[in-house]
Amino acid sequence: DPGKRDRLEQEVHGLEEELKQETEKALRDILPEAFATVREACRRLLGTTVVVTAHEMIWDMVPYDVQLIGGIVLHENRIAEMATGEGKTLVATLPLYLNALPGRGAHLVTVNDYLARRDSQWMGHVFSYLGLTVSCLDDTQPSTPERLSRRHPAIHPRAPRSLRVRYHLRHEPRLRLRLPARQHGVLPRSTGTARP
Repeated sequence: DPGKRDRLEQEVHGLEEELKQETEKALRDILPEAFATVREACRRLLGTTVVVTAHEMIWDMVPYDVQLIGGIVLHENRIAEMATGEGKTLVATLPLYLNALPGRGAHLVTVNDYLARRDSQWMGHVFSYLGLTVSCLDDTQPSTPERLSRRHPAIHPRAPRSLRVRYHLRHEPRLRLRLPARQHGVLPRSTGTARP
């Protein structure tokens, strides 16, 4: 019955919208603790070694207060303008971690394969410490959604060729939150379209 189908679709849409709003509220509520967790992880990693694009580096970064504000701005899907050297890569770890917590993953998109590879390894040091897995998709290796989905069941990148998904975070918590992730500057996995 078409009428019944339309009512069901409207009901499902209403439930999805309600879930989205509840998720956004929950993420807002845990934002301070999540950002503090990333900051503390960075602090605890100080002096440790990380291999980035075949070069050993010493971890020496902890987000400054102003960078935490930048992370909040990004989480709210707003634009945070930062100049070269002001820590955009580090700032992105904050909303990425927060939005990976519900267990549905978070994506960061860039158009530069080298930076995607470098940053997934560099910031992967923090993410690994926090219990996240990091995957990098680039043009230097065959990375099909099917191949990745075997390792990370929630990954189904549907980005247009000009905006490929570059790395994916997956949180595997012992206590799973039942909330969908929301990401800044990413491609929502369900629609495959870029967020404003």
